[in-house]
Amino acid sequence: MRATEERKATRMRSRTRLRRSWSRRMRARRRRSCPEHCSSCIGVTLYSLEVYEDDFHLLKASQSLLVDFDQFPKMLESLLRGCGTAQYQCRLTESPTGCNLQIVEPSTFKELTHLSLKIVKCNDREIRPYLANRANELTDRLRKTKTVVEKMAKHNQNSKAKCQDLSNDVSRLQLEKEALARTVRLEMSEKNRESEIEMQRKMRDAIDQAKREFEAKAKEAKMEVDKMQEKLEKIVEDKDKITAERYELEGTIRSLTMDLTSRTNTCEKLTEENQEIQMKLTEAEGNRFQLEREIHRLELSVASFEQNASSTNAIEA
Repeated sequence: MRATEERKATRMRSRTRLRRSWSRRMRARRRRSCPEHCSSCIGVTLYSLEVYEDDFHLLKASQSLLVDFDQFPKMLESLLRGCGTAQYQCRLTESPTGCNLQIVEPSTFKELTHLSLKIVKCNDREIRPYLANRANELTDRLRKTKTVVEKMAKHNQNSKAKCQDLSNDVSRLQLEKEALARTVRLEMSEKNRESEIEMQRKMRDAIDQAKREFEAKAKEAKMEVDKMQEKLEKIVEDKDKITAERYELEGTIRSLTMDLTSRTNTCEKLTEENQEIQMKLTEAEGNRFQLEREIHRLELSVASFEQNASSTNAIEA
């Protein structure tokens, strides 16, 4: 019993991973691969595929697959990602019996079919929770991106503060240089020319060393600020894309809600009309039963009348 339950749990986990992977890929490629199959009410088409472990063994044998059941979702997602290049093509056909997905590798000699699957086209009731989950995911990503942007802005402010500290250090070094120069000038008035030359050399060395250190620190700070600025621009761009996708999904959800309300009203009207027709049918059935009883009574009367007439004729004869 425990082994059976573990096997069922493994099937359900693999089925969930496969359906999630398939939904992501088909949503990303719905307009590029099959624009003529989009839903008329919302412009979104969602396909699903459920493969159990027993079904996968039949699929593996019929199509000569080399992967195991646990590796099949990842390999399927990899093939779907490759359909965006010239190496593979993804073909989706619909028929009255269902939908068929084929992953084909074309060449100059022939077309090689790597995989052929029977998939199911989801209705509006199944698309709506999927879009709601996508909207929640985008909201979470937007919140995380906002947190990262705030951290990057704070880090940028810290970098600017470091640059300001470096500028203050330069000003301090300039003041120390001027003070040292004044001191040197005072000391040189009392010392000989050789001491003056040695002091100037030391001062130039000290100034050059301070200048090199400042330039190295300034260069590192500038590179760090540039990197942070590039990351910040990329994050802002991702934030704008996520916001646009969120607005689009919210509009789709509103459209679905309006369509569901309209269909609910139509269903209620049809139910009322069906009840009226049932009542009319019941009334007609009652009238028919009464007419049949009346016809039966008349037939009995006619038979009785004919019998009396026959008896009268026999007596007269």
